[in-house]
Amino acid sequence: MGADSSMRPATSDSSPDGAAFNGHDMAITQGLGLVERLIRLEIGRLRASGVPAGQDEYRGLYISDEEVDQLLGAPAPNRQADLEAESEAQLAETRLDLEQLAHAVSGPLGSIIRLGALNTFETGCLLLGLALEADTRFERLFAYVQDDVTKRRPRVELALRLLAPAEQRLSARTSLSAPAPLRRLRLITLHGEAGQPYTPLPAHVIALDARVAAYLLGQSVVDEALRSHAELLAPGDADIGLPDSLVTRLTAPCR
Repeated sequence: MGADSSMRPATSDSSPDGAAFNGHDMAITQGLGLVERLIRLEIGRLRASGVPAGQDEYRGLYISDEEVDQLLGAPAPNRQADLEAESEAQLAETRLDLEQLAHAVSGPLGSIIRLGALNTFETGCLLLGLALEADTRFERLFAYVQDDVTKRRPRVELALRLLAPAEQRLSARTSLSAPAPLRRLRLITLHGEAGQPYTPLPAHVIALDARVAAYLLGQSVVDEALRSHAELLAPGDADIGLPDSLVTRLTAPCR
């Protein structure tokens, strides 16, 4: 994440979204493509707002005077308001594309969305967690867009920034509460900062359950926790027919 421009992620649309994910289920390809587009647009917005994302390989290991000034509300000297507004508009359009995907998708992703009655934000969190399982490029992209070389996993703050407009971010936090589907169904877990007695919600890391990730990527295997107790059988693998006496009782007319 140095200042060399060759290390910076492209923010143009020169490559089609999802091109790096060919071979996956079509819905997964489209979903991960939207995640990549959201990251690309957010990087463009950060640059336009004057945030020096990715320009210092030690970013996150120290706090500069310039960063403190911006945190306290000082205007960035190189802010480009028109480009920032354009990026915001494109982010909004991409969130609408994600909403349409969540409503119309089929396959494993569609099954989980329907099972959990997931909303668009929750679907996006699922895809953010899946991104690392599908492509390790996202480790560097997450570190870059979070402007910290040590943050290679998506945090709640990033999910809110990418998936919700500013005026909806407070309400979107409820989707990450314990009773909400993502955590109640154990689709994701939230991890706090190691060695800290308390971690604010925005600083938690979003981690997709390993079995859910395997299912979304088309891998039908038994959960690791059940492997010593269960075996996955496909039709024809074994004779698992019912006893004749039980078949007779089940097929007898109800009285």
